[in-house]
Formats: sequence, C-alpha cells, structure tokens
Amino acid sequence: MNKRKTLPRFWFNDRALYRQWPFWGGLAITLLPLLFAAWRILSPYDFDTSPRSVLFFFERLEPLIPWFVAVIAVAALLARMHATVQTKAQIDASQSDSTFGNYLKHREYVREGIRTSTVYLLRESSVDFQNLYKSLFPFNGFDRVDLSGGPLNRSDDIFDSFLTRICQEINHGYAYARRNSASSWMFNYDPLYQSLLASLGELGIVTPGNLRDFPEEDGLFFMEGIVTCDQMVDLATFFTDCLKELMQLSQRGHPSWLTQLVVFTYALRADGGRISEDLWERIAPDFCK
Repeated sequence: MNKRKTLPRFWFNDRALYRQWPFWGGLAITLLPLLFAAWRILSPYDFDTSPRSVLFFFERLEPLIPWFVAVIAVAALLARMHATVQTKAQIDASQSDSTFGNYLKHREYVREGIRTSTVYLLRESSVDFQNLYKSLFPFNGFDRVDLSGGPLNRSDDIFDSFLTRICQEINHGYAYARRNSASSWMFNYDPLYQSLLASLGELGIVTPGNLRDFPEEDGLFFMEGIVTCDQMVDLATFFTDCLKELMQLSQRGHPSWLTQLVVFTYALRADGGRISEDLWERIAPDFCK
C-alpha cells in the first residue's frame, strides 16, 4: 500500500519563496546592523511627540536613510517573488485542471462512441475500455490530451502494426499451405484468422463466441485447419467494421487495405480456398504483394 501522503488537487505549493535563502540572508544582514546602528545613535536621547523632537529624530538618522532604502528594496523584491510564485502556481493549477477535464471529456466521447456504435457486434461485445483507449491514444493522460491520437513510435501506430501482421500471415498462408495439385494450392485460413483475433484482443475487444470458440474435437489450435471459409469472411468483416469505427473515433481516415482484406476473403471463399498462381496474382491484396 502506498503510505505517502496524498495532497489535495488544489493545494498550492509556494514553498519556493521560503527557499530563497540568499534574499532572506541579505535582508537580515542589512536589517540587523541597521537596527543596531539606529539604537546606538538614538539611545542617548529622549524623544517626545513635539515637532522639534521629530525633526531631531530624522536629522540623527539621516546617515542611515540609504540603508533603509536598501531594506525596502529587498523587501519589495521578496514581495514580488511571492506574488510571481503564487501567480505561476495558480496558472499551472488552472491549466492542469483544464487538461484533466478535457481528458475526461475525451474519454467519455470515445466511450459514448463505442456505446452508440453503428457496428452491432462492437456495441454489444465486451470491451475493455481502458485497454482500448490506451491503445488508440497511448500518450493521453491527466496532463496531456492529443485529440488526433498518437503513434506508438515515430513511424508506426497500432493500426499500421495490424497491417504488417496481416500481410505476413496472408503470405504465410499462401506459401506454406498444402499443395492441392500441380498448379494450385489450398490456402490456410488459420494463421490469418488467429492474427485478426489477436489484433482485436490487443484493442481490448472480446469477439463473440461464435467467432472464437470451436468444438474440442476440432482441435485446440487454429493452426490445425479448423477455420472454414465462412468463418474467415465473418471475422474479416467484423474486424474491418470495428477498425473503421475506431479510426473514425480517433480521427483517422479509412485506409484502402481494410476493404482489400474483405474482398480477399470473399474471393477465397468463392474459390473454396484453392488458388493457382494466376488467381493469386489477381486476388491477393496490393498491400501484401
């Protein structure tokens, strides 16, 4: 358990003022000798409130007037420092509160977008919203809001990483699937199917049971060839619909590879997964060639 004391959100820290020991030291060095000198000059005399006595008082202290000016200047500097530190803290607190409020509003905007999504399966599925939001906006937090989303690194965001993975699996399925005849191959759907499920899982989206649960007698691993053409088309359609909706929420445009993916799976289903080299050149998505 974290036993550190939690400070109130609107607590103002102006202790920086009291850490300016050179100024406090300078004030003390200036003020103490001044008071001592004034006491030594005025101690032999008795003063009253008459005009003559007051005039005599100032005449005796005339040599110390420059020192009084110095003390006043130092005190004014300290007062200015105090006002500056306090004003800066108030501005920082105001900006922090504004950023925090915008962050909460943006999270609620994305949450409402999921709740009212036009994609039925996305709207009805179990969504880990915390994981989803962090995947779409990795740099957002209490002190920062980037409404356009942000890349995970300089050149690749989470959607581009999905594209790279899908491209690899499509080529893997084509290259390593069982040879059907001298001129054609049987495309293996399982690697691509597993990749799409994993991508949705990274976003915190739990796919419906009919898309991920298979009878035990069919095998425990997708690689065993238990995915059918219809299941591949259904998942690809669900996957692209979800990504288009999420890209819209994160203010990204819809890339063409999403449409190419669905067209590719429909083409495979139409041919029963059996493809020749000529057919492959026609139906393979541009992004994986």
